Amino acid sequence: MSWYFGDPCYVIRDDDWMDFCDLLHAADIKDDCPNPVCITWRGVPLEVWSCGGDGCWSFDFNSEGPEHGSSFGVDAGIFCAMPASILDVPLEDITGGRIEAMIFRDEPQCLVEDGVVFLNGTHDDSSMACDICNRWCNAWSMQSCGCGYSFCYNCECRCGW
Repeated sequence: MSWYFGDPCYVIRDDDWMDFCDLLHAADIKDDCPNPVCITWRGVPLEVWSCGGDGCWSFDFNSEGPEHGSSFGVDAGIFCAMPASILDVPLEDITGGRIEAMIFRDEPQCLVEDGVVFLNGTHDDSSMACDICNRWCNAWSMQSCGCGYSFCYNCECRCGW
């Protein structure tokens, strides 16, 4: 079975979009805004993730990568994995380039931590590791020091520069 990974707003009919959003809203309130929000859509349990807003996330997969694509775009502020069987658009719209998303053979495993999106254990290209604690963070949240170190908001450079 093929799996779509990207913004669900691209693959759910406009007529059904508010129903999907209502499910998200009800789960979000009940569970105090978790990440992910877990819902069931068309009989399939989904983990719907957010990384703080819209944008585009790209990946350099060494293994466990998608059959198609290396990035996904977000316009609704959310993203998730969905089996192709519940999409309202044909896979050709994705593989043909009309939708910026990825297609996986098996369900991809997602994690969002400290603003970094991980897919099948691979971090997105907008992240980097802190030179002090080795934690992955978004590059925009990193600080630089005159000694050449880049460090996250939880660390301080010890060089005294």
